[in-house]
Order: sequence, then C-alpha cells, then structure tokens
Amino acid sequence: MMRSDIDLPPWAETFRATFERVAHHLELGEGFMLLPVELPDSITANLLVHWLTGRGLGCHLVEFNTESPPSPLLERLLAAPDTPTATLLFIDKLTDWLPGALQLLNQQRDVLAQRHPRPLLWCGPSRFLDLTWHSAPDLWSIAAVPIRLPTPTTRSPNPDAKPDHVDHRTALAQLLRSMYSAEELLRFVHLHFGIEIANDLPSIHSSTVQLAYALTDVLEARGLIDRALFERLRSERPGWYREIDAVAQMWLGARRLATGGSDRETSVGVLQVALSQGNQIVFVVGADLMDLYETVEDSADEGRLAQRVRTVPVRAMHDEDSDWVERSNRAPRPSSTAPAEVTIIVDGEGQPLGEPDHAQMTEIRRLIKQAGDANAHGRPFQLIIPVTGTRATAEATARGLIDAIRSARLPVHIVDLDAPQKG
Repeated sequence: MMRSDIDLPPWAETFRATFERVAHHLELGEGFMLLPVELPDSITANLLVHWLTGRGLGCHLVEFNTESPPSPLLERLLAAPDTPTATLLFIDKLTDWLPGALQLLNQQRDVLAQRHPRPLLWCGPSRFLDLTWHSAPDLWSIAAVPIRLPTPTTRSPNPDAKPDHVDHRTALAQLLRSMYSAEELLRFVHLHFGIEIANDLPSIHSSTVQLAYALTDVLEARGLIDRALFERLRSERPGWYREIDAVAQMWLGARRLATGGSDRETSVGVLQVALSQGNQIVFVVGADLMDLYETVEDSADEGRLAQRVRTVPVRAMHDEDSDWVERSNRAPRPSSTAPAEVTIIVDGEGQPLGEPDHAQMTEIRRLIKQAGDANAHGRPFQLIIPVTGTRATAEATARGLIDAIRSARLPVHIVDLDAPQKG
C-alpha cells in the first residue's frame, strides 16, 4: 500500500503539493511519459527521489551539472536501470553545451520514447524548462503540462499571523543572507541551535538564499524567532545592529533590543545580553576580564541572574576530584529558582585562552560534559570561555570542541567585542 503521509523536513513542506502532483501522474501513467517539473536545486531533486521511493514509486536520478559536455543526454537516459518506476533528470546550470545537447535530443525524441518505456521527470529551475521549450520544441510537444512551483507564501504555524507576515519572513531571510555566507550560516546554526535544527536544513551545497529562507521557516515553526535569536545575531554581528533591530521590530513589535552607546557601554551591553540567554556556552572575544567579572556580577545585582561565580584555570583540572579555584564565592541571590552557576574558564595564569593545547582541550571537553549533565538535569548554568585573538580563533576552538558540544546538546554563543562597527 502506498503511503501519502511521507514526512518532509520543515523547510521542504512548501514542496509537498508539487510532490503529490508528481506522484499522482506516476500512479496513473503507464509507459513513456515526459513530465516537466520545476525544482529549484539538486537538494530538492534528491528529496523528491527519496520521497517518491518512500511512497513506493522508485525513481532513478540522473544529474548533469558539469561545465564540459558530458555523454549525450539520450545515452545517459537510456543507461538508467529499468527497475524503478521513473527516471528523474535534473539540470541546473545552463552551460554552453546544453542548448546543443537539447537540440540533439529533440531529433532523437522518438528513439527516447520507444526505448525508455517509463515516465521521465524532466526537472530543473524555470530557466531550464524554458530553455527546453526553446531548444527542443518537438520533444516539448509530447510533454505533459509542466508542474510549476507555487508563488512563495508564508508557512507560519500561527493562525493569527498578520497579513503582511510574508514581509517579516522575507526581511529576516534577506538579513541572514546579507550577513552570512552559506557556510557561515550553517556554522551559526550548529553553534547556536545544535544538530537537530541543522538536520532540518538543506546542505551546504545549497545557495545562501535557500538556506536563509529554510532557516527562517524552521525557526518559526519551532517558535525560535524571539528576542534571543536577534540578540545572538547582534552579538555575532554588532556592526549590523541597526538592520537587526529593524527586523526584530517587525517580528517582536515593541520589544526592542538595547541601542548602541560608547565602545565600553556597547561591550558591556552585548555581554549582558549574552548572559541572559540561559544554559549555554559563551565564547567571548576581546573581553577585558575585569569588565567580564563585573558584568557577570552586575547581572546578578540587577536580577538577571541568580548565580554563583567561579573561575577555573584549566591547567588545574586533572581528575574528577580536582578542586575548583573560585574567584567569587558570593552567596546566591534569593530566587524562586535554583541559582545559575557561572563558570569562567581561563588559562593557567588566569588569563583568557589563546590557542588551547591538547591537555587544555581535554579539560574543557570535560567541563562541557559536566555542563551537559547539568543541563540534562535542569540545573541552570553559564559556561564562559574568554579567548584572545579574533573571532576566527574562537570559531576554531569551538570547532575543535564540536563533538563535546553536540553530545552535551548545548547552544554556543560567540560574543565578538572586537568586531568593527558598521556605519
């Protein structure tokens, strides 16, 4: 029995109606059929193949994305195995050889129809379908009515979403696209939201635009487009605070982020924002340690955190029984919740970490594991790692710890206080 409820990742739900129409054609069709289907990229094409296969409609994927002329289209299509229900051809890049290849296949139309006795899904972006119509009119004349993608619309799960919600979605996606490359955006997701959210997104081979829109939809579906998201964006890109605040205003209304001030005020403000986020690991680039200590303690004084602060030199950590070296042993403020335990990791001389050696990384991994255990038991904490150098240094250190971070299922916040301010 064929299933009709195959799960799709949140970013691909907008394609479900298109996939259903393709399946309907395959279930009714018999023998050769040319079915043009508009798909935006190879990620979606692969997803359609897997979705159809899960529905009991086996599909073989043939891709052409080479800059130099490959073997003729007919040869590749006839080489596809006979066992699947259909063959899916996907072409994205409109290379110089493609018009000639389509014109040749146009002349071989009847051979294709006779020797390919099953449906052929002719897939690619709109520009590829249009080129086929122009270069291979005889082939196109035997095609079914093309299945085109719908005009992008909001996919908000909120029934009370405002009529201009699509503008909110577009604004956030365009902001992400402007601030990050595709690789940086995936890094942001891994560090701040973890592998569970990352698995719902297209791969790094997707365009930045697709990733930005997909991330916007996934975060919205999970209720994660909130003040914390915009504060994290601002801590990563403080020079973009005006643009970030403008988009935050669209989503959050009157709940504004703090405005800029002097360099020190901005640094302290960013730190305060970072420390208000709950259980997490915070890498701080360019922090003055005294400012960091004072900001942590001021956060408690102003009621943002009920906490106990301790400073841990990683060279002192050798086994589970090692003693903690605490800079501050202040009593937790009265609170209806358990006090947040703030651990600041420094090097053996009490300074921010440079490039941690193997022994130091081992101890940091153990501290992260302990933090993960605390998180699993619902105990509030902050794990703060001030580092010297640049943001790249912090990112390299985080990447070296990524397995421990993922195992602990903890979000990571990188606060770059040295980032240049955008005018």
